[in-house]
Formats: sequence, C-alpha cells, structure tokens
Amino acid sequence: MATIRSAVSSLTLLKISLGIMFIILGICGISDSIDESVFRLSWDHTGLEIIFGIIEIICGLLLLFGHLFLIRSRAVYWGSMVVLIFWLIRVALTKFAWGFPIRGGSMNFNTFFVWLLELFVELSVAAALYVLLVRHD
Repeated sequence: MATIRSAVSSLTLLKISLGIMFIILGICGISDSIDESVFRLSWDHTGLEIIFGIIEIICGLLLLFGHLFLIRSRAVYWGSMVVLIFWLIRVALTKFAWGFPIRGGSMNFNTFFVWLLELFVELSVAAALYVLLVRHD
C-alpha cells in the first residue's frame, strides 16, 4: 500500500513541477529582461521566443490544471501528447537546427560538452513528459 501511495505522490509531484517549470519558462521567453539560460532558443529568434513562451505557458497550465482537476483521462492523454511533441520539436530546433556547436568547420571541445549537457537536460524533461503520458491515469 505504501508503494502505491509513493508512486501516486511521485507522479503528482512530477506533474506539478513540470507544469510550474513550463509556466516559468514561458514567462522567461516572453520577457526580454529575463534570461532563459540553457533553454534560450537563440539570440536571432526573438519573435520565436515570444511565440514559444506563450505555448510553454499554455503547456504548463495544461499540465497543472489538466491533472489537478477532474478532466477526462482521454483529454489529459492527448494534451500530454501535444506537450511532449511540442517539447521534442523545441529540442530538435534548439539543439540541432540552430544550436549544433560547429563553428567554422571545427568543433570546440568545451562548447560540445556544454551542448551535450544541455541536450540531456532537455531530453530528461522529455522523458518526464513521456512518463506522464504513459501514466496519465
């Protein structure tokens, strides 16, 4: 019985923490004065920062309120799927399309490891979203 309660509490904590993270990330994306640090899209994509910021706030609200209120399980599942797909698109854009660390045909060793660390942070968020997707009950 304690194991079931721990699993439920862990999933609830994961839902709440991811929801809050997305809301904060969205607010940082919309604001010019707040630095998003490793989650920054790019210096050249300020308009996209605002668009992604709005989407991130919506995703955060969906994660928070979709799981806290009694919304049908199927709606929560599809909402979680949309958030996961959005996040994977964001990772593909920020880490591969715009952010792969090759400058002038060569790769800086330090830059590559910072890029790799940021990639795995973002993939960890994707893994947490996937856990919520498969355990949407």
